Amino acid sequence: MVQDLSKASTATCDIPIIFLSALDDVFDKVKAFNLGGVDYITKPFQVEEVLIRVKHQLSLKLAKMEIRQLNQELEQRVKQRTEELEKINAELQIEITERQLIEDTLKVSEDRLDSILGAIEDVVWSMDETMSKTFYLNAAVERIYGYPMSDFLEDHHLWLKVIHPEDRIRVRNVMLTLLSAGSFKEEYRILRRDCEVRWVSNQGHCIYDRDGNLLRIDGIVRDITAQKKAQQQLVHDALHDALTNLPNRNLFMERVNQDLIHSKRNPQYLFAVMFIDLDRFKMVNDSLGHIVGDKFLQAIAKLLSSCLRGGDTVARLGGDEFTILINDMSEFSEAVIIAERILNKFLHPIEIDNQAIFGSVSIGIVISEREYETADNLLRDADIAMYRAKSLGKGRYTIFDKEMYEQNLKTIQLDNDLRYALER
Repeated sequence: MVQDLSKASTATCDIPIIFLSALDDVFDKVKAFNLGGVDYITKPFQVEEVLIRVKHQLSLKLAKMEIRQLNQELEQRVKQRTEELEKINAELQIEITERQLIEDTLKVSEDRLDSILGAIEDVVWSMDETMSKTFYLNAAVERIYGYPMSDFLEDHHLWLKVIHPEDRIRVRNVMLTLLSAGSFKEEYRILRRDCEVRWVSNQGHCIYDRDGNLLRIDGIVRDITAQKKAQQQLVHDALHDALTNLPNRNLFMERVNQDLIHSKRNPQYLFAVMFIDLDRFKMVNDSLGHIVGDKFLQAIAKLLSSCLRGGDTVARLGGDEFTILINDMSEFSEAVIIAERILNKFLHPIEIDNQAIFGSVSIGIVISEREYETADNLLRDADIAMYRAKSLGKGRYTIFDKEMYEQNLKTIQLDNDLRYALER
């Protein structure tokens, strides 16, 4: 009956049962506890004891109910927190996946950019705002400068050290204006590791953040050696004779004008101009051919150059006409000495393709004077003196004087008068 009340019914299964019995045998107590009793009171008993034990069992029951309620609430909170954590974990996994995807995409982009920058011929660089620390360099730095990339990353001043000593100060001064100008572009020479000299064009610009703070300086270095050589060759070709590689008329006249200006500033400065014409050169061309004639002219150019002092200029005006500028003379006789040296050279044959060719030249000399204003006048008078040397028998020199000019004018006037006389 007690078992039915305590275990079979859901309404009574949680009620604590206290046995009141006159039986005090241990067997009876064990049997009572096996039937679900929570306490056992033997007779005789006191009411106060029974009440205390009932109150105690009710407190225990209440505590168990509270514990059960707390456990249920805790389980609910754990379940809710678990669901929240699972949701957060799922979101975190999505975020990690997306971040990994972004990182993978960024890595692909960086690899592609590195591949592109590594393939171009120009040096791409990035440095801090003081240009004292290198952030980035591509592989082209090794091709242009001849130094390993690691040398530039370890020695942040190496880029300045490799600049040609004659250009270093100029480039450094340009860099000092970078922060105020915001950008720069400069051409200069560098010395490679193998001591080869190359021309580069370096341009850079400042990179700022949204607040206008300087972040870094980015730039590009381009090897312009071939371009510079082409420019120099064009300038050289414009000022030099293609056959003999001597200065041509333009360069010669420019140097004569420079000496004229110098003589105006310094009355003691002396110089002379020679006009040289080969005698009977047409006969060499006609008899031996133009190829031999060209080689003969090249040999004449070397012969004339060997007769000059350092700083003098020999030029080819065209055909078989050459000119010489003798500058900074201490006295007039120096021009005569050089003219005689040239004439003596022509006393010996010139070997062209195992063939000896004798030549001679007629030389006209004009000494600088204060009344000369242009190089054309000097060359004109040297030409007049040269023709006087030819008229006197060739193979000699003649120094210009004013009578030659006046006589030349009279000859021209007489020729004109005779032509008009025939018409009249």
